[in-house]
Amino acid sequence: MGQRRAAAELAEALEWVRPLGGLLPMCAWCKSVRDDTGYWGRVEDYIRAETGAKLTHGMCSACKAWYTPAADAGG
Repeated sequence: MGQRRAAAELAEALEWVRPLGGLLPMCAWCKSVRDDTGYWGRVEDYIRAETGAKLTHGMCSACKAWYTPAADAGG
């Protein structure tokens, strides 16, 4: 791939990225976020609306061990 083509593809990809900046009010307990209108909603919905990112969900190894301890104990 040529350098110009790579630069063009990078520029196109960057058009899809909208960084979050500033303060983001987040509930310390449930992790809901407050938008500019005062509405509290899911952090996933906020990120999707503000950035256009497509989010996927999984479970990290620490949470898996916490919520399913028998899985790590071989039981």
